[in-house]
Amino acid sequence: MWRYLGVIDILCLPTLREGFPNVVLEAAAAGVPSITTNATGAIDSVVPGETGFIIDIGDSNALVLRINQLAEDPRLTSRMGLAARQRVVAEYAPERIWMGIAELLEGVVQPVYAQRIEPRGRKG
Repeated sequence: MWRYLGVIDILCLPTLREGFPNVVLEAAAAGVPSITTNATGAIDSVVPGETGFIIDIGDSNALVLRINQLAEDPRLTSRMGLAARQRVVAEYAPERIWMGIAELLEGVVQPVYAQRIEPRGRKG
């Protein structure tokens, strides 16, 4: 996968349903913004307008619009890719994940690491 992430500008994941899509985090780690849908799981992988875009499931017109928007504005694509990388490094570092799992397994009442990361710009 890493060989491909180095040569793409945008990751598109127009999914109907998803767990948490690791491919979006992998793209983010490579500095690539993503376009995905508001499907469960996928919606949590992108900060709308900051690290990529979220479109409605099945909205092919919105997908084309967002692809064209990023293709026509390399500075926006670069800015979103950088923000995506910063987010994945800060919030999804393996050590942070391991500590959160340890807190869950140990039954920590007020966990520091095992907290839901709410994407900015999205409520609920």
